[in-house]
Amino acid sequence: MRLTRILAVCAIFAAALGQADVRGCVCDLASPETASKKECSLCREVERRPQDPQFFVIPDADPKKPNRRLALPRFHGVNPQELSQMTLEQRTAYWTVAIHEAEQLWGDGWGLAVNALANRGQCHMHIHIGKRNAGVEDERFQFVKTPAEFPLPRPDDGIWVHPVAGGYHVHWGDKSPELLLQR
Repeated sequence: MRLTRILAVCAIFAAALGQADVRGCVCDLASPETASKKECSLCREVERRPQDPQFFVIPDADPKKPNRRLALPRFHGVNPQELSQMTLEQRTAYWTVAIHEAEQLWGDGWGLAVNALANRGQCHMHIHIGKRNAGVEDERFQFVKTPAEFPLPRPDDGIWVHPVAGGYHVHWGDKSPELLLQR
């Protein structure tokens, strides 16, 4: 009986992970059929905003993440949108906006996370902003001094960032690094 429950929970979890994959996103805001899909909700949110500023922050709409924020670019990229579609100047400005919000909320205890495409629930690019959970640091990181030096995520991988003395640690190796942030 216990093994059956464990297998059922694992099956539900695996199904939920499969639904988060946005690699086949077909969001088209001109088409009510595709624009109404759950994975297009951030695209709809962006369209409700004025043209400026280029990047902005909103609360995460997921009620299980009451302390989380999302940094969004105002512009749309190719579906699904990725950091690699932005210029270095755009990425630097984007990370800087997210860092500023994180510092305002959590001082130096913050983390920023971008999930791998296969683990994202939204087509539109977004950075999760949250308080970093204790003990999540590992050896898979690159030390950088400025947001302009943040590398792009590795293929099929997520990326997460947090402050350290003199700069930042940029981590890889987690497909869903947002899970390293408090909800």
